[in-house]
Amino acid sequence: MAVHVFPVESLSENDKHLSMEQAYSKVQGYLLTRNQLGKTTNQHMHCPNLPAVRTAIDEFVVWSGKHPQEDPKLLWMRLHGSSPAKNRPRDVGTRGYSAGACFNWWQVFSGVTGRFPPNVVVVMDVCWGASPAAPAMMSGRTGNPTLLFGSVRAAYPFELETAVALIVGALARGVVLTVPEAKGIVRALDKAFPADTKNNKPFYRVYWWNKRGEHRFPDAPEHKITRIRQ
Repeated sequence: MAVHVFPVESLSENDKHLSMEQAYSKVQGYLLTRNQLGKTTNQHMHCPNLPAVRTAIDEFVVWSGKHPQEDPKLLWMRLHGSSPAKNRPRDVGTRGYSAGACFNWWQVFSGVTGRFPPNVVVVMDVCWGASPAAPAMMSGRTGNPTLLFGSVRAAYPFELETAVALIVGALARGVVLTVPEAKGIVRALDKAFPADTKNNKPFYRVYWWNKRGEHRFPDAPEHKITRIRQ
């Protein structure tokens, strides 16, 4: 059993200092010392635009399908650029900003909806990366990815890297987290870091899929997510 890690990064020129490169090196070292490091790649660490991000995610589907089904496959996405809250508040949660460009999650994930292999875990190192749009488009109601983690509000690199550390630390057992374990990580993060000052939304969230549909935590009450329509 091993953890396979596939990073995708796309940053605007003003956000190059937010690169995951150092954190990614630490993740590899951590898994290596525990004999849990599987296949990794550096091919998509500098995606310059939306087509490059889409190509990277398409390649992840093929790449992850080549590894044992029972192994965790981590798709780690770090996208930073203009803040949607500053320029277009209505875009919060439905769009990503990276490499100076704006795109909606339907554009990014439409080609891979429902195609992910078993035991895929997604970490969205994206401000407002844990709103319903991205997971709804990514899943296609197929039950994949197994878990999707992300921030509910604009976040600092320290907060995002703390979240990645907890998630990777749990994956280092060589198995995908259970829903209770995933909830435990989210509870710890939301206890450690403050909620959004304007609307009191928590810092972090996790999504998962089962026979009843798509679910997220925290949410009160938890409910089925409506598929994003274009």
